[in-house]
Order: sequence, then C-alpha cells, then structure tokens
Amino acid sequence: VISDLFYFTIETKSQCFSCNQCKYNFQISSFLEFPLEQVNKYCYEQGKINLLVNIDGSNPDINLLDCFDYYQKLEKMTGGNEMFCNICNRTCEALYGNLLFLLPEILIINLNRGKNAIYNCKVNFPEKLDLTRYVTIKDINTQFRLYAVICHFGPSSNSGHFVAFCRNRMDHKWYLYNDSIVSLCKEPQEYNKGMPYILFYQSKSKDTKNQSHNRNNSIANTNYRRNTEN
Repeated sequence: VISDLFYFTIETKSQCFSCNQCKYNFQISSFLEFPLEQVNKYCYEQGKINLLVNIDGSNPDINLLDCFDYYQKLEKMTGGNEMFCNICNRTCEALYGNLLFLLPEILIINLNRGKNAIYNCKVNFPEKLDLTRYVTIKDINTQFRLYAVICHFGPSSNSGHFVAFCRNRMDHKWYLYNDSIVSLCKEPQEYNKGMPYILFYQSKSKDTKNQSHNRNNSIANTNYRRNTEN
C-alpha cells in the first residue's frame, strides 16, 4: 500500500561523449528533494532571475517548475566522475541527467533550504501541477493537484513555528493545522510571509495503483527497447 501511494521511479541517463552510447538505470524513491540554493544559481545562469541576492539581502523568488528544470538538467561528468563505456572499453567523459519515469499517487516534494534554513527564498507553487514534459513515459497520468503544505513562519528553523495547510477531500476547503487548533483558512499560496518546506500533490488519475503494479514490467520493457536501440 505504501509503495503504491508514495513510491515513484527515477530514470538516470549517461551518454558517452566519444561514441554517444547511452546507459540507463532506475531507482525508486518516496520523495523529490530540490536544493533551493542550487536551483537559484541555475535560474540565474539561465537568465530566469537577474540577481542571486536581492538588495535587501533576501533571495529572489523562484517557481516550482524551475526546480524540476534544475532536477533534469544535464551535467558533464569529468575529472574522476567519468563513466566506463563498454563500447570504447575505457572511462570517458559523459553527460548525466535524471528523468521521471513512473509517478506515485502522492508526490512529496522537499524544498531543501540548507543548514539552519538560511535560504529564505519564496517558492511559487501552483495548485495544479502538470509534469508531462518531465516524464519519459507518455501514456501515464501526469496531472497533480495540491492537497497539503508544511510551512514555516519565522526567521530560521531555530526560531519560528511550523504549521500545516490541508485541503479537505470532502468539502474541498483549506484548513490550517496550528498545533491543536484547526481552522478554516485561505489557500496556502496567499500566505506571503510563510516559507513552504514540504509540498504534497495528489494524482488526478484513478489508475495510479495499476501503474505502480506494472512498474517492473515497464522498466524491463524500456531497458530492452533502449538496449536494442543502442
């Protein structure tokens, strides 16, 4: 049950610079983690933001999809990180990248703000999340809807307070969980002073369980197809 709800598959791709051969590997995870400081640098390099640090010392706002773009960017493997290529029969420089392969029913996203939560940027996250362009398999559901957020109010993780926003599946209204107090509230995106730490998105598909059960077959079929292509 837990694997059906939370676990998803990540596909890693390595491509040799010398012969262009590609290697594919798969790993299972229960959450995505985005290091916001690195995402910020990536956005600056891509021209999505103009400053690494604002004049007032705060960090520029970024969008959740920028995090997915960073996660799937290709990195050059050089120095001591080259891949061993079976075709070239030696270690070679290569391109390395991550792709989302199969998605869970509940997608958990950890916004890593660094040690002592020093990275205080605002992350703009949508209510409806479309991951179509980040998934390698095109015949699965890629539409998600926000249903919970863990948020922090205060200057650092050592000072302040964590609360949770949850959308009730019966009345579809948002509720604020503040210790033992539960109250009706606005959508979490409207609380500008809070910093989101963990986002919970739920798949809109009713077939996610079957997707999870077919994970091994999908991986095997994809491996066979790609090895044949190489």
